[in-house]
Amino acid sequence: MNDPTDLPINVDDMILWLDEYRKRTGKSWTAISKLSNIPPSTISLFGIGKYEGDQEKVARRVYAFRQKVESQEQRTATILAEPDYVETPTSRRVTILLEMAQMGRIVVAAMGPGTGKTMAARHFQKCMGESVYLVTLRETTGDVTPMIRQVMRAMRLRPHGHNKAQCSEQIMDHVRASKSLIIFDEANFLTLRAIEEIRAWHDATGVGIAKLGNEELAQRIRGGRMSHQYARLARRIRKIYVQDLLSEEDIIPFLDAAGIDDARTRRLLIQVGTSPGHGGLGEVQQILEDAHMLAIGEDKAIEFEHIAASSGSRVTQILRRAA
Repeated sequence: MNDPTDLPINVDDMILWLDEYRKRTGKSWTAISKLSNIPPSTISLFGIGKYEGDQEKVARRVYAFRQKVESQEQRTATILAEPDYVETPTSRRVTILLEMAQMGRIVVAAMGPGTGKTMAARHFQKCMGESVYLVTLRETTGDVTPMIRQVMRAMRLRPHGHNKAQCSEQIMDHVRASKSLIIFDEANFLTLRAIEEIRAWHDATGVGIAKLGNEELAQRIRGGRMSHQYARLARRIRKIYVQDLLSEEDIIPFLDAAGIDDARTRRLLIQVGTSPGHGGLGEVQQILEDAHMLAIGEDKAIEFEHIAASSGSRVTQILRRAA
């Protein structure tokens, strides 16, 4: 940021920026006056080019306000952006599991919320390129027909036929002998029929299959009341990895990447990220986002008090367990 005191300021540029800011945000002159600490009559007349006082002096105040706005918008955009991949001991274990699957195996990861499995899967796909397909499921796409459509979309295949059998054959032709891997995220939404179809793809083509979900997925396969119906799948699974919580060693690299150096802040976030019933790295990230927003609102750098306040406001939201 620049000190506007001695900086050459173009009055017309500041009028233009102020007009664009008002139109973009929809704020009234009164609201802009409060934010900029410039009197309402002054800012409104300056903004329409009719101020008869010292225009350069007002332009410098507008320039300072502009820097504040742009700084806050940049900080907001940064903290709300999807976080970059951070390697942790858990993400390395997920990566090893995916490498095993790419060798033509079926693997399952049943993990708690916020353990970073989705971030690890996305990073693995980016690194491996076109041979890895990531399919994110939801409740409405877990059955066989919508699941097939999701896989075809991930593979960028246009259906040659209209029934699911033809589409399934097209998928198998696409991956046969290609050393491909299909990663199903939120795989706990898969129905038994969809699971059987995916198993058939593996048997017919040798395509690698990785199913990432929550503990419910592992329970259904290994010991649920319908476990006998999953027997064909269970005997083909090379490895089932189960992890409910993160360790301190998983949180530390995340905090390092986020630039969190304060010891009290780190202790608090490590406790949140490793405690049962919390949301792991996902909750830590959300607390940081909320704390940054508080700091922006106060026009301050982020402090421990912002983190503590954001953490406390989430107490009633810590009971979610789905991965």
